[in-house]
Order: sequence, then C-alpha cells, then structure tokens
Amino acid sequence: MPVYFLALFLLAQSDEIAPLLAQAETLFFQAKFNESIQLLQRADVMLQKQTGRLEDKTRIKLQLALAHVGINRNDLAKADLRGLFDLKDDYVLDPQIISPKVIALADEIKGEQNSDECHAVRTDTIKKLEGGRFADVAKPMEWIKANCKDLSSMESSVVELIYKEGVERVKHGQFSEALPRFEAVLNLAPSHQLATQYLDLVRVRLQLDADRLFFDWQKNFEARQFDSAAKAYLALKEFDEGSNLKLIHHIKTAYRNALSVLVQEFKEACARRDTSKFTLIQTEISQMLPEPSIGEGILSGNEQSGSNCQDPD
Repeated sequence: MPVYFLALFLLAQSDEIAPLLAQAETLFFQAKFNESIQLLQRADVMLQKQTGRLEDKTRIKLQLALAHVGINRNDLAKADLRGLFDLKDDYVLDPQIISPKVIALADEIKGEQNSDECHAVRTDTIKKLEGGRFADVAKPMEWIKANCKDLSSMESSVVELIYKEGVERVKHGQFSEALPRFEAVLNLAPSHQLATQYLDLVRVRLQLDADRLFFDWQKNFEARQFDSAAKAYLALKEFDEGSNLKLIHHIKTAYRNALSVLVQEFKEACARRDTSKFTLIQTEISQMLPEPSIGEGILSGNEQSGSNCQDPD
C-alpha cells in the first residue's frame, strides 16, 4: 500500500493536489478511511479538470477503491475500478501488492464488461445476418469465439442458418443471392463440404447464365436491337461485374467502337449538310448506349458538331 501513496505524492510534485494526497495517505494508514476518501475524491475532481496525467488519475481511482474496500463498500469500490478501467482498459493490478479481495472485484468487473461487449457484438452480428450482410459476420464471429465463452456455440448455429438460407435460394433459382451465403459459410467453416459443393454448383450456374446473357446481348447488338441489348448488358452487370470483367470489357469495347464509327459518319453527314442522315445517326446514338459513361471521351467531341448541324444555314 505505501508504494502507491508515495508514487502519488512524487508524481503530484508541488502542485495543489500534493498536499491532499499526502494528508490522504496519513489518514489511510490511520484507518481513517472516510476522511481519506473525502480527500481523494477532491483530488479526483481536480484532476478531471486537467488534461493528461493519466497515471495520476488511474492511481487515485485505485486508492479510492482500496479505501472503499476498507469501509466494506464494495459497490463503491467497483465503481472506482470501473472508472480506472475506463481510463486505461488494459490496466493490470499487481497481486503481490493489491489484496485478493480487490483483485476479485476487478476480475468481476472485467467479466461484466466482457459480457456487455459480447452482448453488443452478438446483437450487431444478428443485425448483419438479418440484413443479408453475410460477408461482414466472419470477423465478429471470430471475436465472439475467442472472447465469449457463453456464446462459443453461436458459430455453429450461425453457420447452419446461413447454409440453410443458401440452400433455399438455390431451390428457388436465386443463384446470385445464394453465392454470398455459401461464401460466408466457408469463411466461418472452411471444411464445410456441402457448402463447398453448393458453392461450386452456384458458380457454374451463374457463369452459364452470364454466358447466356452475353450471347443475348451479342445477338441483339448485331441486329441493332439496342433496347434488348441494353437489358442483357445491365442484367449481366448485376450478376457480378468483377467475375465477368472480360465479358463486360468486351461489350464496352464493342459499344465504343460502334460509337466511334457513328460519330465519324455524323461528322461527314454534317459536313455534307445531309440533314436526314445526321438526324438518323443522332437518334441511333441516343438509343444505343445503355450507360452514358460508356461514351465518355467520344461523344464530348461530337457535341459541338451536333449543335452546328442543327443550323445548316
């Protein structure tokens, strides 16, 4: 015990808190705990108004806890220790100096704090599951497994829940929605054989659907059925633009190539003052692109030409 009061006194140095700490030390060792507490509380309030001095603040909280234990007010001692851990959550009590009773109170508080955090993480994880954010549950589940003994069985329940939802999506032909569910299952349980098999099945099916959409787009684009081609392109993007990057790139390149040809023909028709031709080309350009961004850099140079051609005289 004397070590802590001495440290408090030395750290406080010559400021206005030092006399309070010195007097509190004397009162504590005289077993005048109530009087010591009053002085420590005054010092605590004074330190709260100051920035920094974390070591002083934590030591005073500890001394308050010790003094409250001295008057058998464990409830107040626990409040002091909570304040201590709020200031420094990794604070370690030395069992060679601190009594087992105070150590036990500190362990109890740590357990309560951990339980509260476990409950919060569990609640947040369930919200993510309900919102379909399956990719976001792996890390919190790892934390729960490592820190929440009472929730250690939660992982298997979560895995089974996500797996069953994935299977239901497959039964209803909702392969895009099934994919992230099986991926989440394997993030949590890499050895889940059925999820692995379903994931392979879903990926094959999605690729077949993507290829079908690509061929639909190609057929309609070549037939200049631009509305149908645009629908096929946008549906393909919804699958997963990342996994179908080559197909998406091929389509965008085809659009840009065709657009470049039309822009050149438009300029030539404009130069000839061929009103019907450049009007027809303008209409085709407006109908062709499923997304304006595809024409960036090509159409910008054509805007001025288009405004000039509106006034042939």
